[in-house]
Amino acid sequence: MKAADRASSESRYEDAEQFLRTTVKEAEKFPPGDRRLDLSLSLLATVLYSRGNHVEAERTYLQAVAILERTLGPGHLRVAQSLTGLAAIYQMQGKYRDVEPLLQRSLAIREKVLGPEHPDVAASLSNLANAYSVQGKSTEAEILYRRAVAILEKIYGPDDLLVAGPLNNLGVLSGFQGNLVEAEQSLEASSEDSRGGVGVEAP
Repeated sequence: MKAADRASSESRYEDAEQFLRTTVKEAEKFPPGDRRLDLSLSLLATVLYSRGNHVEAERTYLQAVAILERTLGPGHLRVAQSLTGLAAIYQMQGKYRDVEPLLQRSLAIREKVLGPEHPDVAASLSNLANAYSVQGKSTEAEILYRRAVAILEKIYGPDDLLVAGPLNNLGVLSGFQGNLVEAEQSLEASSEDSRGGVGVEAP
């Protein structure tokens, strides 16, 4: 696993894929419920996705989700993480009808386990808002972007780097909606955050 992590961090995805395929084969020999299998599958799916092998990445994520739901339960945070990964693949493929329910479920899990004002909840809100925005669902996207910004500002302060992402997306969305004043304000604020803010790693 360490060799695969090192290869991935160095962008040697072909090597990482081979290491992880070996790791998955070894993990399949462990007793049912051993977490090393779903972890290896999730990492392999991420590498496959990075290499553009979206079909196998989708199949691998689905396998990981099935194992996680069976061993940890459908409301576990690791299920939410794998659902988000699967949604990213569907979004790349333009399967937006499949993206929404996955991200909605991931958000619901995180809100229930972590509470409504956790940084990971803000990340889920931004992910779902992005999906809405791409489909032209501006009103729904705006609501979620604003929630994400509010959460991150409350936790880290309005000038933190982590606020810049959803704030920038909100500004772009406001521009598309014709609200040019708010668009300019949001984009200017996000630019200032990205220049001067200090990012804090989410727990």
